[in-house]
Amino acid sequence: MDKKLVIVGSDSFCDPNYPAYQKYNISPWAERFAVKCDYDLLNVSKGGCSNRYIVNSIIDAIMDNLDREIIVIAGWTESYRLSFADDCEIDNSVFLISDKEHQLRCDLSPGLYNFFTKRNILRKELIKFTSHIDNINSKLVIQSFKNIWLLYDFCKTRNIPFFHVHCQDIMANDYSLSHESYDDIIEPIMKNKYVQLILESENYIGHDYCLYNDIEKRDLFIDNNLHPNQKGADYIADMMYDFIVNGIKPEANINSKIYRIKK
Repeated sequence: MDKKLVIVGSDSFCDPNYPAYQKYNISPWAERFAVKCDYDLLNVSKGGCSNRYIVNSIIDAIMDNLDREIIVIAGWTESYRLSFADDCEIDNSVFLISDKEHQLRCDLSPGLYNFFTKRNILRKELIKFTSHIDNINSKLVIQSFKNIWLLYDFCKTRNIPFFHVHCQDIMANDYSLSHESYDDIIEPIMKNKYVQLILESENYIGHDYCLYNDIEKRDLFIDNNLHPNQKGADYIADMMYDFIVNGIKPEANINSKIYRIKK
Protein backbone atom coordinates (compact mmCIF):
# COMPACT_ATOMS: atom_id res chain seq x y z
CA MET A 1 0.00 0.00 0.00
CA ASP A 2 1.29 3.46 -0.90
CA LYS A 3 2.08 5.88 1.87
CA LYS A 4 0.07 9.07 2.19
CA LEU A 5 1.50 11.99 0.26
CA VAL A 6 1.94 15.28 2.11
CA ILE A 7 2.16 18.29 -0.21
CA VAL A 8 3.79 21.31 1.40
CA GLY A 9 3.84 24.78 -0.15
CA SER A 10 5.48 27.76 1.48
CA ASP A 11 8.16 30.43 1.12
CA SER A 12 11.89 30.27 1.96
CA PHE A 13 11.11 29.04 5.49
CA CYS A 14 10.58 25.61 3.91
CA ASP A 15 12.37 25.85 0.54
CA PRO A 16 14.95 23.02 0.27
CA ASN A 17 16.81 25.08 -2.34
CA TYR A 18 17.23 28.11 -0.11
CA PRO A 19 20.99 28.87 -0.26
CA ALA A 20 21.60 29.01 3.50
CA TYR A 21 19.92 25.62 3.99
CA GLN A 22 22.17 24.11 1.36
CA LYS A 23 25.26 25.84 2.74
CA TYR A 24 24.70 24.51 6.27
CA ASN A 25 23.09 21.21 5.22
CA ILE A 26 19.76 22.06 6.88
CA SER A 27 16.70 19.93 6.17
CA PRO A 28 13.53 22.10 6.10
CA TRP A 29 10.80 21.29 8.59
CA ALA A 30 8.63 19.52 5.99
CA GLU A 31 11.20 16.75 5.63
CA ARG A 32 11.27 15.98 9.36
CA PHE A 33 7.47 16.15 9.52
CA ALA A 34 7.10 13.65 6.67
CA VAL A 35 9.54 11.24 8.30
CA LYS A 36 7.79 11.55 11.65
CA CYS A 37 4.42 10.74 10.05
CA ASP A 38 5.83 8.13 7.64
CA TYR A 39 4.48 10.09 4.65
CA ASP A 40 5.89 10.63 1.20
CA LEU A 41 6.73 14.31 0.71
CA LEU A 42 6.25 16.70 -2.21
CA ASN A 43 7.67 20.06 -1.18
CA VAL A 44 6.85 22.86 -3.66
CA SER A 45 8.03 25.74 -1.46
CA LYS A 46 9.93 28.60 -3.09
CA GLY A 47 11.91 31.42 -1.54
CA GLY A 48 10.57 34.91 -2.20
CA CYS A 49 7.22 33.67 -3.48
CA SER A 50 3.77 35.18 -3.00
CA ASN A 51 0.67 33.62 -1.49
CA ARG A 52 -0.76 33.38 -5.01
CA TYR A 53 2.27 31.27 -6.00
CA ILE A 54 1.75 29.03 -2.97
CA VAL A 55 -1.86 28.40 -4.01
CA ASN A 56 -0.97 27.66 -7.63
CA SER A 57 2.00 25.41 -6.83
CA ILE A 58 -0.04 23.32 -4.40
CA ILE A 59 -2.99 23.00 -6.80
CA ASP A 60 -0.64 21.89 -9.58
CA ALA A 61 0.88 19.30 -7.24
CA ILE A 62 -2.56 18.00 -6.25
CA MET A 63 -3.68 17.70 -9.87
CA ASP A 64 -0.54 15.70 -10.67
CA ASN A 65 -1.24 13.26 -7.83
CA LEU A 66 -4.99 12.67 -7.80
CA ASP A 67 -4.38 8.93 -7.61
CA ARG A 68 -2.74 9.34 -4.19
CA GLU A 69 -4.13 9.84 -0.70
CA ILE A 70 -3.09 13.43 -0.02
CA ILE A 71 -2.86 15.88 2.83
CA VAL A 72 -1.90 19.51 2.21
CA ILE A 73 0.02 21.97 4.38
CA ALA A 74 0.45 25.62 3.44
CA GLY A 75 2.82 28.07 5.11
CA TRP A 76 1.60 31.53 4.14
CA THR A 77 3.89 34.47 3.53
CA GLU A 78 3.66 38.28 3.53
CA SER A 79 0.62 39.91 1.96
CA TYR A 80 2.57 42.54 -0.02
CA ARG A 81 4.32 39.98 -2.22
CA LEU A 82 2.42 40.21 -5.49
CA SER A 83 2.31 37.82 -8.45
CA PHE A 84 0.94 38.40 -11.94
CA ALA A 85 0.96 34.90 -13.43
CA ASP A 86 -0.64 31.58 -12.50
CA ASP A 87 1.98 29.49 -14.31
CA CYS A 88 4.52 28.67 -11.61
CA GLU A 89 7.39 28.48 -14.08
CA ILE A 90 7.01 32.13 -15.11
CA ASP A 91 5.78 33.53 -11.80
CA ASN A 92 8.09 35.99 -10.03
CA SER A 93 6.78 38.04 -7.13
CA VAL A 94 7.19 41.79 -6.71
CA PHE A 95 7.34 43.24 -3.20
CA LEU A 96 5.08 46.27 -2.76
CA ILE A 97 7.26 47.87 -0.07
CA SER A 98 8.67 51.34 0.51
CA ASP A 99 12.18 52.50 -0.37
CA LYS A 100 13.13 52.27 3.30
CA GLU A 101 11.94 48.69 3.66
CA HIS A 102 13.55 47.78 0.33
CA GLN A 103 16.92 49.08 1.51
CA LEU A 104 16.65 47.31 4.86
CA ARG A 105 16.18 44.00 3.06
CA CYS A 106 18.99 44.67 0.60
CA ASP A 107 21.35 45.27 3.53
CA LEU A 108 20.67 41.88 5.12
CA SER A 109 22.92 39.85 2.82
CA PRO A 110 24.55 39.88 -0.65
CA GLY A 111 22.03 37.28 -1.81
CA LEU A 112 19.06 39.40 -0.76
CA TYR A 113 20.69 42.48 -2.29
CA ASN A 114 20.77 40.69 -5.65
CA PHE A 115 17.23 39.35 -5.19
CA PHE A 116 15.65 42.72 -4.42
CA THR A 117 17.78 44.74 -6.84
CA LYS A 118 16.57 42.62 -9.76
CA ARG A 119 12.96 43.45 -8.82
CA ASN A 120 13.49 47.10 -7.95
CA ILE A 121 12.35 48.61 -11.26
CA LEU A 122 9.09 46.67 -11.08
CA ARG A 123 8.66 47.61 -7.41
CA LYS A 124 8.95 51.33 -8.19
CA GLU A 125 6.55 51.08 -11.10
CA LEU A 126 4.06 49.12 -9.01
CA ILE A 127 4.13 51.83 -6.34
CA LYS A 128 3.28 54.41 -9.01
CA PHE A 129 0.58 52.18 -10.46
CA THR A 130 -1.15 51.64 -7.11
CA SER A 131 -0.61 55.08 -5.56
CA HIS A 132 -4.15 56.23 -6.42
CA ILE A 133 -5.87 53.21 -4.84
CA ASP A 134 -7.70 53.88 -1.61
CA ASN A 135 -7.18 51.43 1.27
CA ILE A 136 -4.28 49.69 -0.48
CA ASN A 137 -3.08 48.04 2.75
CA SER A 138 -6.43 46.47 3.56
CA LYS A 139 -6.81 45.35 -0.06
CA LEU A 140 -3.47 43.52 0.10
CA VAL A 141 -4.51 41.68 3.26
CA ILE A 142 -7.91 40.80 1.80
CA GLN A 143 -6.33 39.58 -1.44
CA SER A 144 -4.14 37.18 0.53
CA PHE A 145 -7.13 35.84 2.42
CA LYS A 146 -8.99 35.34 -0.83
CA ASN A 147 -6.02 33.30 -2.11
CA ILE A 148 -6.09 31.27 1.10
CA TRP A 149 -9.83 30.67 0.73
CA LEU A 150 -9.39 29.50 -2.88
CA LEU A 151 -7.00 26.75 -1.76
CA TYR A 152 -9.11 25.93 1.29
CA ASP A 153 -12.21 25.54 -0.91
CA PHE A 154 -10.30 23.58 -3.59
CA CYS A 155 -9.18 21.03 -1.00
CA LYS A 156 -12.51 20.90 0.83
CA THR A 157 -14.52 20.09 -2.31
CA ARG A 158 -12.12 17.19 -2.99
CA ASN A 159 -12.09 15.90 0.60
CA ILE A 160 -8.37 16.61 0.92
CA PRO A 161 -7.28 17.42 4.48
CA PHE A 162 -5.83 20.93 4.51
CA PHE A 163 -3.81 22.55 7.31
CA HIS A 164 -2.22 25.97 7.30
CA VAL A 165 -0.01 28.32 9.26
CA HIS A 166 1.57 31.73 8.71
CA CYS A 167 5.33 31.88 8.24
CA GLN A 168 5.23 35.69 8.32
CA ASP A 169 2.69 38.08 9.81
CA ILE A 170 0.12 38.25 7.02
CA MET A 171 -1.75 41.09 8.72
CA ALA A 172 1.24 43.47 8.73
CA ASN A 173 1.94 45.98 5.98
CA ASP A 174 4.40 48.76 5.22
CA TYR A 175 2.79 51.90 6.61
CA SER A 176 5.16 54.11 4.57
CA LEU A 177 3.15 53.42 1.42
CA SER A 178 -0.14 54.69 2.77
CA HIS A 179 -1.65 57.45 4.88
CA GLU A 180 -4.55 55.29 6.02
CA SER A 181 -5.46 55.33 9.67
CA TYR A 182 -5.86 52.11 11.61
CA ASP A 183 -9.64 52.50 11.57
CA ASP A 184 -9.62 52.99 7.78
CA ILE A 185 -7.79 49.69 7.38
CA ILE A 186 -9.51 47.53 9.96
CA GLU A 187 -13.12 48.09 8.89
CA PRO A 188 -12.93 46.60 5.36
CA ILE A 189 -10.79 43.71 6.62
CA MET A 190 -13.26 42.80 9.35
CA LYS A 191 -16.23 43.01 6.99
CA ASN A 192 -14.67 40.97 4.22
CA LYS A 193 -16.27 37.59 3.56
CA TYR A 194 -13.01 35.81 2.68
CA VAL A 195 -11.32 36.97 5.87
CA GLN A 196 -14.27 35.80 7.97
CA LEU A 197 -14.45 32.42 6.22
CA ILE A 198 -10.79 31.70 6.95
CA LEU A 199 -10.78 33.03 10.50
CA GLU A 200 -13.67 30.65 11.25
CA SER A 201 -12.28 27.66 9.31
CA GLU A 202 -10.99 24.43 10.76
CA ASN A 203 -7.35 23.31 10.69
CA TYR A 204 -6.06 26.91 10.74
CA ILE A 205 -3.55 27.89 13.42
CA GLY A 206 -4.76 31.49 13.24
CA HIS A 207 -3.81 35.00 12.20
CA ASP A 208 -2.27 35.71 15.62
CA TYR A 209 0.60 33.23 15.22
CA CYS A 210 3.53 33.07 12.82
CA LEU A 211 6.58 30.83 12.61
CA TYR A 212 8.99 33.75 12.32
CA ASN A 213 8.08 35.11 15.76
CA ASP A 214 8.34 31.67 17.34
CA ILE A 215 11.80 31.01 15.90
CA GLU A 216 12.96 34.51 16.85
CA LYS A 217 11.72 34.09 20.42
CA ARG A 218 13.54 30.77 20.79
CA ASP A 219 16.73 32.07 19.17
CA LEU A 220 16.69 29.33 16.53
CA PHE A 221 17.78 31.37 13.50
CA ILE A 222 20.82 30.60 11.37
CA ASP A 223 23.65 32.93 12.44
CA ASN A 224 23.31 36.29 10.66
CA ASN A 225 20.24 35.02 8.83
CA LEU A 226 16.49 35.27 9.49
CA HIS A 227 15.67 31.64 8.69
CA PRO A 228 15.47 28.58 10.97
CA ASN A 229 18.61 26.62 11.77
CA GLN A 230 18.30 22.84 12.02
CA LYS A 231 16.99 23.01 15.58
CA GLY A 232 14.49 25.61 14.41
CA ALA A 233 13.33 23.45 11.52
CA ASP A 234 12.99 20.47 13.86
CA TYR A 235 10.99 22.59 16.30
CA ILE A 236 8.56 23.66 13.55
CA ALA A 237 8.15 20.04 12.42
CA ASP A 238 7.32 18.93 15.96
CA MET A 239 4.90 21.85 16.44
CA MET A 240 3.11 21.07 13.17
CA TYR A 241 2.93 17.40 14.13
CA ASP A 242 1.30 18.32 17.44
CA PHE A 243 -1.19 20.55 15.61
CA ILE A 244 -2.09 18.18 12.78
CA VAL A 245 -1.96 14.83 14.59
CA ASN A 246 -2.86 15.80 18.16
CA GLY A 247 -4.92 18.96 17.58
CA ILE A 248 -2.66 21.10 19.78
CA LYS A 249 -2.33 24.70 18.60
CA PRO A 250 0.74 26.74 19.53
CA GLU A 251 0.20 29.80 21.67
CA ALA A 252 -0.51 33.08 19.90
CA ASN A 253 2.64 35.15 19.49
CA ILE A 254 1.34 38.27 17.75
CA ASN A 255 -0.62 41.24 19.08
CA SER A 256 -4.28 40.27 19.13
CA LYS A 257 -5.32 43.16 16.87
CA ILE A 258 -6.61 41.99 13.49
CA TYR A 259 -4.25 44.33 11.62
CA ARG A 260 -0.70 45.37 12.42
CA ILE A 261 1.67 48.03 11.11
CA LYS A 262 5.08 46.84 10.03
CA LYS A 263 7.65 48.86 11.99
